[in-house]
Amino acid sequence: MFKKLTNILKGTNANKNIVIPYNQNGTLLLIQKEVLLNELFPFLDLKSLLRVRTLSRELFDLVNLYLEKEVNAKKIGVIALSKDSKFYAVGKGVAHKVRSDSIWNAIFNDGLQDVEPTLANIIDSFIAGATLFKSKETAKEKINSQTFFGKNQALYIKPYLAEVTIKKDATLAKLDRDGLRYNTEKMSIQHINESCIEYIEDNGNSVMSKANTLGK
Repeated sequence: MFKKLTNILKGTNANKNIVIPYNQNGTLLLIQKEVLLNELFPFLDLKSLLRVRTLSRELFDLVNLYLEKEVNAKKIGVIALSKDSKFYAVGKGVAHKVRSDSIWNAIFNDGLQDVEPTLANIIDSFIAGATLFKSKETAKEKINSQTFFGKNQALYIKPYLAEVTIKKDATLAKLDRDGLRYNTEKMSIQHINESCIEYIEDNGNSVMSKANTLGK
């Protein structure tokens, strides 16, 4: 029975474009939740699990429950984050120097001029692509490794630190792979602008970004 269900969900039948109709969804719901969680879901790949997740509200919640557990998330590479969970985020690098047409800068500053990043620039760097960390220390290590200094230790590029609060329940995050294993200490999510981003300044103060309206 489980092999048949698994084949149906994975689309491994003769019909490669199989669509799961509602009656098969209903059949799944007749199976005890513990059996689905412990016996069927562990045999499904990510694509199949996400397909099951779309079939009904009950299965949506059940797949989320399965993916909330780190032991399951580590096997498949995706974890479901609960609403109001908090992480430290490191955004894309923000430029502190840009190219300049000034002859003066060409002679004395490698053809670059200093720029002062705005709060909007910093917040946009998180929306462009942020990595989430459970540990603030690990996040700072990431910042240090991605900060670039040029001649005379002039700062060229630096990513920034923020605290992110997940505002949408069951937000799916892609786990970072550490060698052959997935690591739940480091992850990324799509649509981070749907979360609350609180930029942490170098002096330790925090600035609420109003992520849903900033980045104009």
